[in-house]
This record gives sequence, C-alpha cells and structure tokens, in this order.
Amino acid sequence: MAKQAKKPPPITNGRLTMTPDELAEALGVGKTTIYKLAKLDQLPVKTHRLGRRMLFMRQEFDDVMAGKRAPYYDGVPEAIDDDE
Repeated sequence: MAKQAKKPPPITNGRLTMTPDELAEALGVGKTTIYKLAKLDQLPVKTHRLGRRMLFMRQEFDDVMAGKRAPYYDGVPEAIDDDE
C-alpha cells in the first residue's frame, strides 16, 4: 500500500503569509498597533522580516487562533498609545 503524502496547508488568497494590514484586520486592531507590538516582540505570532518588509505566517496565525498552538508571545502586551 502506498504511503499518502501530507496535505499542504490551506492557502488563503494564494499566499502563505499575512501583511501587517491583514494581521491588524484579523485581530481587530490598527496597523500602528501591529508595528508597535512587533517592535516590542509582543505579537501572538512570530514576526518575519525580509529587509524592511514584515510578514506573518498565516498557518501559524490560524493555529494560534484555533488553540492548536501556543502564542509566540504569551504575556500581556504593554499599553500601546496609538497617538504617538
């Protein structure tokens, strides 16, 4: 009997990554908050940087939101002042 290959992760919009805008929308916060929390390393998913570009793995986000994986940052984020 042939061994079945693992299914690839589902791809949303043809991409495996999320932008800060997409992550902000999914979490219900502003883009500025995402950038500030990323700088403090306090987001629930790991921040991946490619040069100046910031990306987040969509599968990791989906797993954290579904409770299948512990958040990358499991503390309480510091207060963020969006007026700065």
